[in-house]
Amino acid sequence: MRTADGLPEELTATLEALLGAEPDDQALAVIGFCLTLLHRCDPAWTADHVDTLLPLEPAWRPARVWLAHGKPDAALLARLDRTGLWHVLCAPDAEGSLYRVFLALLDHAEPLGPAGEFLAGLAGCPGGAVAVSAMLSLLATYTARSESGEVAERAAGLWRAALDAGLPAAALRGVGHFVFATRLDQHLWLELTVATLAQQPDLEDADYLVKRAGRTPASPGAQFIAAAALDHGPVNGYRARTVRRAADLYAAAPAENTPEREALRVALINAGAIDDAYGS
Repeated sequence: MRTADGLPEELTATLEALLGAEPDDQALAVIGFCLTLLHRCDPAWTADHVDTLLPLEPAWRPARVWLAHGKPDAALLARLDRTGLWHVLCAPDAEGSLYRVFLALLDHAEPLGPAGEFLAGLAGCPGGAVAVSAMLSLLATYTARSESGEVAERAAGLWRAALDAGLPAAALRGVGHFVFATRLDQHLWLELTVATLAQQPDLEDADYLVKRAGRTPASPGAQFIAAAALDHGPVNGYRARTVRRAADLYAAAPAENTPEREALRVALINAGAIDDAYGS
């Protein structure tokens, strides 16, 4: 497909005919799937056709298919209408789009601008807080599956940016999934989790939060996390496994009268673990 001068004329003529004709969903979907390749082979041609390639409405536009299913391309993503992009990300079937966006937010070049500003803008849209939470959950899962320490470091930076952005509490719930990111340094995980719980006490995977915090029972942050997981447990009662893990963490913690340890003791009492709270 590639030539020294960009795309062959025969191909561009066919593409332009399809773009200018009555909408053909299947043909435009194929263009959407190939949009990254077209852009990289001939960025000048893509630039000349942004008015037909990159609008996000109506839904049959190539950019919509690319955003959900195409090969990630931060440069293309940066050219999409920002408000339109936020609207698409708030849709219930936006997982593919959210994936491409968080990859761009991880990019040191910041193709979408400062991550905190982008997330704040998204969270301010109707349904945006849920979309941010879903994106952060996908990011955490991506980080957990990666063997790269660099990915973990960059993901932690994005997590911190979300914390610093003053987002609605509901937007932070998905970061609970970071509990599975083993490449993320334990002390950094404790720091960011404590900061998150201060803003959003109802995180996903609360039971596993206590399990990971149990690696470092002497840490005040670990004790805070265990207490928060108990205090904000299911409204219909505490899960026995979570209480057991919190009790084990409490027993292994230094017997110092600190605010974090006292808060964990009170949380155990409220959860019905009286004997554990008094060391019996």
